[in-house]
Amino acid sequence: MKLKQKTILGVLALASVLTLLPPNNTKAASTSGSTSVSVTLPDVIILHYFSGITLNFNTDIEDPVNESAGSSWTVSWDGTSSSTDELTDSNLDDMTVTATDLDGGTVTVNIPNVWAIRGFSSDGTATVEIDIDDSELTATATGSSATIAMSGEEVDDNNGHVGDPITAALNGIRKTNATIGDVNLTFDFTNAVESGSYTGGQYTITATAV
Repeated sequence: MKLKQKTILGVLALASVLTLLPPNNTKAASTSGSTSVSVTLPDVIILHYFSGITLNFNTDIEDPVNESAGSSWTVSWDGTSSSTDELTDSNLDDMTVTATDLDGGTVTVNIPNVWAIRGFSSDGTATVEIDIDDSELTATATGSSATIAMSGEEVDDNNGHVGDPITAALNGIRKTNATIGDVNLTFDFTNAVESGSYTGGQYTITATAV
């Protein structure tokens, strides 16, 4: 009889506990809030350029340049990029050098795709300018005094802006959207009386956020 009473009391106690537990369909307490996100970007300009360019003026020695046939020479060049972010292989394509004043000994050279810019600025553009640091190229032959003078520097963004300086679009940070531009130079061969290699010329391209 005592055993029965304990069993009944145990059942009653369990029933009381189950009664105190919340039903299964009761939702847990929760709260939420929204956070605004903003980003501030600094002025950033990435400039790609070639640290060295060699212009090879080629003409067939057995077929000299004939002025009546048109005043242009075929020019090829190779360059070494100063960055691991290489410009495209199309940079190595042949170019045409136009002789603007054959009698005066000057030619104007358009060198395509030798600089590029990308990044951010207050209005999405940058000024690009070119300065000639060393305008005289000297023949590398020992004892030679033959020289070539370099001038007429311009930059061209291939989007209608040519001169020095120009304003060009940055187009954001992606390399695929970068503005790729050309350089125009004029070479004076008046004092270039020898064939062979001439070295020592240098120009600098500077890009500045607008």
